[in-house]
Amino acid sequence: MARRITITPGQLCLLVSLYIVAGLNTAFWGRLLGVVQPVGVTDWVFVAASATILIAALNAVLTAAALPYMLKPVAAVLVLLSASAAYFIQEFGTAIDANMVRNVLETNAQETGEFLTAQLFGFILLMGIIPVALISIVPIRWPTLPQTVLSNTGRGLMSCGVAAALIFGFYANLASTIRENRALLLTLVPSNVFAALGKYHSSKGAKASGKFNTFGEDAHREETVQGATRPLVTVLVVGETARSANFSLNGYARETNPRLARIDGLMSLKHASSCGTDTAQSVPCMFSGIGEAAFTVAKAAGQENLLHILKRAGLDVLWRDNQSGCKGVCNGMTTETLSQKGEAFYADVTSHDEVLLDGLEERLVAMERGGIIVLHMIGSHGPAYFKRVPAAFARFKPTCDTSQLSKCTTDQIVNSYDNTILYTDHVLAELIRILRAVETKGFDTAMIYVSDHGESLGEKGLYLHGMPRALAPKEQTHIPMIMWASHSAQGRLGMDMECLQEAVATKRASHDNLFHTVLGMFAVRTRLYDPSLDVLHHCRNGRANRT
Repeated sequence: MARRITITPGQLCLLVSLYIVAGLNTAFWGRLLGVVQPVGVTDWVFVAASATILIAALNAVLTAAALPYMLKPVAAVLVLLSASAAYFIQEFGTAIDANMVRNVLETNAQETGEFLTAQLFGFILLMGIIPVALISIVPIRWPTLPQTVLSNTGRGLMSCGVAAALIFGFYANLASTIRENRALLLTLVPSNVFAALGKYHSSKGAKASGKFNTFGEDAHREETVQGATRPLVTVLVVGETARSANFSLNGYARETNPRLARIDGLMSLKHASSCGTDTAQSVPCMFSGIGEAAFTVAKAAGQENLLHILKRAGLDVLWRDNQSGCKGVCNGMTTETLSQKGEAFYADVTSHDEVLLDGLEERLVAMERGGIIVLHMIGSHGPAYFKRVPAAFARFKPTCDTSQLSKCTTDQIVNSYDNTILYTDHVLAELIRILRAVETKGFDTAMIYVSDHGESLGEKGLYLHGMPRALAPKEQTHIPMIMWASHSAQGRLGMDMECLQEAVATKRASHDNLFHTVLGMFAVRTRLYDPSLDVLHHCRNGRANRT
């Protein structure tokens, strides 16, 4: 009769630790080897010591859970969590941090569905579910409870001792490697997942415990503007995942902005940067008035923002959304959610962005006091770039017609992405056409377009976005920012167009400028307003006033 295979608790802990560290951290080891570039024995000894530290540390954690009815569930959770994180790190170069966790937890079902591919399920099956099945079916030979506790204590202390000794012995190399390459730890599973969850939970706790503070309570409009015969209506378009590098307005060789390029008076700020590299960070930041340097999501969630100030000053405010929500920015404002509305859209995703223009003219002319309408686009949201554009705008070919970017060539990915920029060009041009029509009905009109963040399309092995801001490549932070004003609005605001065209081509801008520029356009006065951050201020009333 064949003897049934069994395993001890210590053996299971060690095997799971070896599997996670060696089998599910290939991205981490690839990056570490790229940093160390081992050529001699000393370098390889350092790499081996790093592996031993990680195995010993994870073994100590599992040993602490090595009790009947506890060890297998804990091991299964660690393997499945590590396998899931490993897929996104390997496939897209994703860095797992608190902002990434926030994006995952706050996204909508349509966006989540675009990542649920056969490739993902195959990876999870092979690298997660099958190992967990093996863990579940192999019997553990449990000693008595006192023996288990004694054995766990000994193995735990031994693992901690090995890790501590190696950390002490290689401290200088470890410290310098981590200090100079902080992104390494964001690819190390499962520690990156737990660290990110902890930081996200802390930020949510701070948000929940904090008071919702009024902001800009002294806001008021200048009397001369209040008595103006023509109301000013502005449309602020929040783009999604558009990067400046692929806008022909900003020097891209391919003509992705053919319609905007022909519009007189259009201003493209060629050196604009984003506050964050994901929607959940950037959208609250650009409306907050806090500034990138001091911004936190929790701080922004605890106070009013630009829209509340404009409303307090007597202006009408409307938020129209074709995305996964306003990230708390539009709380207390009139909001229209336009996802999956209209005819031109794929049934499994949000509408194409032209849906944001439906009924827009009527809403603008109804703002008799003046006001602002925010249009939140789906824009260039990946990885399913091909779903963002109607067929008529898929002009750059061949395209990548799948969410699994690894199945496409770089040219296909870039073509699909460029088609989204081409379509955004069309939507913005149509918006300006509407604003010109509204101008003929007795309104001064203006438009601001700004993307929330950029996108990586394979540069340095990275895809999509979401890298920590301090480590992010320029592709994820260099964004388009575009402004347009009707002739009557230019006169109202005293805009020196020659001065402005020179300024937008050379001066740096960021999300920090949006708050103050909008306040300046509506002549809303508050102690929070900083004219030095108002893009239009230094070019008002002639070149002599430039600073």
